[in-house]
Amino acid sequence: NGHLISLLSSQIIAMHTINELESALRNLDAAKNFSFDIGLRVIKVVYTSRIARHPAIVSKRLSKEGGTRLHCIHFPFTDLDKVCEYIAQKVRNLKGKTVQFTSTHSDSEQCVKTIRDTLGVTMERVNDMTCHVKGTNFLLGNILDEVFVYEHHNVDCRYFFKTCLHLSSIYPYVLVNVGTGMSIVRVNGENDFKYIGGSHCGGGAFFGLAKLLIGSADMDELLLMAEDGDHRKVDSLVCDIYGTNYNEELLGLPPDLIAGSFGKCSNTDFADQVKNDPEFRKDCIRSLLLMISNSVGQVVSLVVSSEDTDRLFFNGFMVRNHPIIMRTLSYAVNFWSKGSLQAHFLRHEAFMAAIGGMVLGKERIEKQGEVNIEKVSWREHYAGCSDLGRFVPRRPTDAAFRGEVLELDCADILMRPFPLLSSSVEYDPDTVDLNKDLAAREFWLSIMEDSVHNMCKKAIESQIDSPTAEERAHIVANKYLEQLKLLRDKHFAYGTCNVRNLLDLREQIFQEHEFDDPYKLQKKLENDLAVRELPNVIEALDSMDDVRERLARATKGLLAGNVFDWGAKEVVKLMEGSDQFTFQKAIDVIPDRPWLHDSLDEFLDETLAGNHKSIVVFVDNSGADVILGVLPFAREFLKLGSKVTIVSNLLPALNDITYGELLKVMEEVSEKDELIRRNTEQGRLKIMHSGQGSPCLDLRRIDSELCELVVEDAVDLVVIEGMGRALHTNFNAQFSVPSLKAAVIKTRWLADRMGGDIFSVVCKYEKH
Repeated sequence: NGHLISLLSSQIIAMHTINELESALRNLDAAKNFSFDIGLRVIKVVYTSRIARHPAIVSKRLSKEGGTRLHCIHFPFTDLDKVCEYIAQKVRNLKGKTVQFTSTHSDSEQCVKTIRDTLGVTMERVNDMTCHVKGTNFLLGNILDEVFVYEHHNVDCRYFFKTCLHLSSIYPYVLVNVGTGMSIVRVNGENDFKYIGGSHCGGGAFFGLAKLLIGSADMDELLLMAEDGDHRKVDSLVCDIYGTNYNEELLGLPPDLIAGSFGKCSNTDFADQVKNDPEFRKDCIRSLLLMISNSVGQVVSLVVSSEDTDRLFFNGFMVRNHPIIMRTLSYAVNFWSKGSLQAHFLRHEAFMAAIGGMVLGKERIEKQGEVNIEKVSWREHYAGCSDLGRFVPRRPTDAAFRGEVLELDCADILMRPFPLLSSSVEYDPDTVDLNKDLAAREFWLSIMEDSVHNMCKKAIESQIDSPTAEERAHIVANKYLEQLKLLRDKHFAYGTCNVRNLLDLREQIFQEHEFDDPYKLQKKLENDLAVRELPNVIEALDSMDDVRERLARATKGLLAGNVFDWGAKEVVKLMEGSDQFTFQKAIDVIPDRPWLHDSLDEFLDETLAGNHKSIVVFVDNSGADVILGVLPFAREFLKLGSKVTIVSNLLPALNDITYGELLKVMEEVSEKDELIRRNTEQGRLKIMHSGQGSPCLDLRRIDSELCELVVEDAVDLVVIEGMGRALHTNFNAQFSVPSLKAAVIKTRWLADRMGGDIFSVVCKYEKH
C-alpha cells in the first residue's frame, strides 16, 4: 500500500508539473527564437511565438503571417532539465538555431551544455551588462507603469507607479544591479553606458554570512525570518550610545538610527544570552539584511551624487520585489542623499537580461523574416501574466514546477505619445486612481463582476452556431472573476489599478478564448439602422440657416449619440426595453442648459471666429453615437472649411466602433451624402485609428502615423467624446491646443462623484 501511495503521489506530481509547464510555457508549437539568462537560483527564458492576428485589424502595414508574442518565464534553477525537455518536445525546427545567453552562475558551462544538448542549438554568450541595459530600455519604453517607488509607511498603497512618456527623456539614468556584489552603471542612451562604481557587498555577502550565522542560505526562509526579526536586539542604536536623554537636534541623527550593526553582540555575556533566545536567528538575519541593504544604499548615494541625474533604478535577485529590501534601500537612499534621490524599482526587472539577449539577436531574427523587437511597440498581455509580487522561488518542499510569467503582444506598429499633450503638465490618463481610492476600486470591481455574465451572453450570441461557445464563455467568466478576486487582494498586481486595465483585461480574456468581438452582431445591426437614419438627421441640420444654431444643434446631437452605450447599465435597460430607443429619444434625454459642465458658448464663439481649422475627434460607440452624433458634427466643421480626422479603436472593445467597421460605414455614408464623399476624396475628411482596443483612451501610446498626421495637418482642436474616453480618462488632460470633452454621464456612481445626475452633460471646452 505504501508503495502504491508513493507511486500515485509521484504520478499526481508529474501531472501537476506538466500542467504548470503548459500554463507557463505557452504556444511553444509556434515558438521562433529563444534567449536565456542563467542565474544563481533562477533561470529566465524568453521566446517569441506567432499568434493569430485579430480579425478586426485592418491595416496594409501589417504582415499576413499573424502577430507576435513575447513570452518571458523564470523558474527555479533545479527545473532546468524538465523545462528544456518540455521545450524540445514541443518546438519544431529548433535544431541548429543560435540562442543567446547570459550567465552569472559559476556552473554555467553545465547549464549551457544541458540547453545545447537537449534543444540541439548553438549557444552564443552575450555581454551581461549590455543585456541588462538593453532589457531595461525595452521595459521602460514599452510597459506602462513599469517603474514604481515603494512607500512602506503608506498603509493604503505601498506601490506608486510611474510611466516613461518619452524614452529619450529618461536618459541619463543610473542602473544598480544587486546580485552577488553590487554594480552601478550610468546609461546615457540606447547604446551608451558605462560602469561608474560598485561594491563587493551584496547578495553574496548576505547569503555567505547567513550560512555562517544560522546555517541556512535559502532566500525565502531568510526573508521570512528577517520580516519577523527585531534588529534592535543585536544592533547598537544611536540612543544606546548617547542614552535616553540624547538631544536629536544636536547631532541631527534620529535616536533609532543604527550606529553599529551587531554592536551589542561585542559583549560576550550579551552574545551568549542572545544565542539562547529562540528568536536569535530571526534577529540576526534582520540585522544582517539591514546592514547589507543600508551599505548598498549608502554607496549608491555617494556614487550617484557626482552624476547629473536623479533617475535611479534598482534590479537584481536581492531586490526582486522583496518588501523588506525595497523598504531598506528606499530609506537608505533617501537618508544618505538628504532627500535628493529616490529609489525606483521595476515590475519585471527579473527579465531584463533575457530580454536584452533577445534584443541583441534582432539582426539575425530580422533576416529570418521576424519582427525587429526594437522597431515596434509592445503591450502587456495581462491575461497571460502572473501578477507583481507572485515571485516566490520554489521551496524545498515543493515538488511541482513554479514560474513567473510575463507576456507582451507586439502592436506591429510604433506607438508614440500624442504630440498635442501639454508639455507643462504631467499627463495621467486616469481620472481616478483605484490603487488609492478604496471606495472607487470596490465599486468598479463589483461592476465588473456583475457585468461579466451579460458580456458572456453577448459573446455566445455572436457565435450562436459554435457548439463550444457556451463552454468557452463559462471559462471566460470564471477566469475574469478569478482575476478580480486577485485584484481585490493585490490591487497593484498589474501596476496602477484603473478602469482601463480592468476593461483591457476583460477584453484580453475574451480574445484568449476565441471571442474576437462579442458585440459584432449588435454593432452591425445598430450601424445599419443608423446609416438609414442619417439622411434625416443631416436634412434637419441643413434646413437650419443660422450657423451658430446649427453647430449648437450638432453638438447636442454629438452628446445624444453618446447615450447609446452597452457598457452602461442604465442605458442598457432603455435599449432592451419594450419601446424602441430612438435617436430623438436620446436627444430628449439631454437636459436643458446650463449643463453640469457647460462651455458650449465659448466653444461656439471660438469655432465661428475661425480658430479651429483642423480638428481631430476621438470617437466612442458604434451605431447612433458615431453615425448620427459624430458625423453630423464633423460635417458642420467641413462646411466651415476645416479639416477633420476621425479616430477610432483599432481593436474591438464592448460596442465601440473599430477602424475596419468605420471604413465600411464611411463607404455606405459616402454614397448617401455628397459633402462627406467629396471631402473624403479631397483628403479633408480622414479616418484613422489610435492603435488601441479599449473603451478608454490612453494618450501615452498612440499610433505613430496618427501622431505624424496631427502635426502635418496642424490640428488646432482635440475633441474627445464618450464617458470612457472623456470622463474616466482624460477629464483632467491638458493639451497644447484647445480641447472639447463631450460626454453624457450614464452611471449613478459617476453622477454622484461629479455632483450631477444620470444623463447629466459634460461639455468641457478648454483653451490651452
